[in-house]
Amino acid sequence: WLGHFWRVRLGQFWRAPKNDTVMTDKTESKQIGTTFIKTVGSGDPLVVVHGGPGLDHSYLVQWLLPLATSRQLVFYDQHGCGLDRTPVEDITASKLVDQFIQLASQLQNEHGVGVLTHSWGSYVVCEALRGNPDLELREVVMCSPVGLTRERFDQSGERLVGSIPEKVLHEIEESEKSHDGTGVMRAALPYYLANAERTPPITFRFYDPAVFAKVVETLDTYDCRNIADRIPPSTILIYGDADIEVPSATEEIHGRASLAIIENAGHFPFAEQPQAFLAVVDRFLRGE
Repeated sequence: WLGHFWRVRLGQFWRAPKNDTVMTDKTESKQIGTTFIKTVGSGDPLVVVHGGPGLDHSYLVQWLLPLATSRQLVFYDQHGCGLDRTPVEDITASKLVDQFIQLASQLQNEHGVGVLTHSWGSYVVCEALRGNPDLELREVVMCSPVGLTRERFDQSGERLVGSIPEKVLHEIEESEKSHDGTGVMRAALPYYLANAERTPPITFRFYDPAVFAKVVETLDTYDCRNIADRIPPSTILIYGDADIEVPSATEEIHGRASLAIIENAGHFPFAEQPQAFLAVVDRFLRGE
């Protein structure tokens, strides 16, 4: 896997099991402090770090459930999101990093802890690794990871905004003013996707623009380009070939991580091409 480049075609590999194969009696929800946690399945833990900032974990669950046949998926809500109880005024980017470190440390066992991130979630994990030499991860799956610097982070946002018609941008602005977070996501989602008409519905139960604004306001200038020696050798970066995030934005860690490009997919490859996405992740987690 090290340094290996994949271009994945739909259905080329393993076919995902149906969601009903996941044992529902292996599901547990709990609150630890302000943080909401939902575990599904059994086996070694795989912490799922959702995107945003400002989303919650819920949009990922249905697409990742097949992985719970061999791993315990640990979903959680970042501060201020979903069922987390942290007030918006108390949220900072660094506190989201600290929240992840605390959770990963609690879940560590003799086999270590694995991580699967989507979009913004990769920043949380990269920054945690950069600033905490004691944090060791077993394996890392980064789906549509954001750039390793603040400049690259902003550039992906500019690519997204540049693809959205003025009329839709106005709709998004009005939804933000009325605090209709899910309305924002419904309007913006087609421009994240390679083919909106062929993508199954992605359900967003929560998005808070105020959380997004507060986190980005406290993000400052970050630079994770020097973390190659901190990420585990078992790391894979997964992009859609029409993603707003681009592989060049993480090029400094490509010598350490594997790279997979999923065809006919944008920023949500797990929903746009679920069989291809799960095939890549399943093979990776099995060490193939």
